[in-house]
Amino acid sequence: MSAMKVLTFIILNGFATALPASGMTTITEREPLTNIAQVNLYSTSTCGGTVQSFSVTSGASVCVAVDGDKASIDVIENDCATYVWSGTNCEGNSLHISGDTCTSVLYGSVSVQC
Repeated sequence: MSAMKVLTFIILNGFATALPASGMTTITEREPLTNIAQVNLYSTSTCGGTVQSFSVTSGASVCVAVDGDKASIDVIENDCATYVWSGTNCEGNSLHISGDTCTSVLYGSVSVQC
């Protein structure tokens, strides 16, 4: 065989072996990423002192009344919505907490939806 025919055969043979067999799927299904929020509630305005903590995972929505006076919050979150509320039942005035930073604010409850 000529060099051109051999090269063409090698390329086509390699291409054919790279294709999946008929009826097979090549798409790999990925599991969805889990959304998680780790919430830390503090008694001082600088994320120190007495701490109250809880976590929320994908599909959950919670309202947590704080224990005692809380003056700051930090949240490590992954696509969760976190709000502090003036009332103890997630009602009243609210503030969205963006996460990954200490926020100084007085509040009576915290809502998290992941």
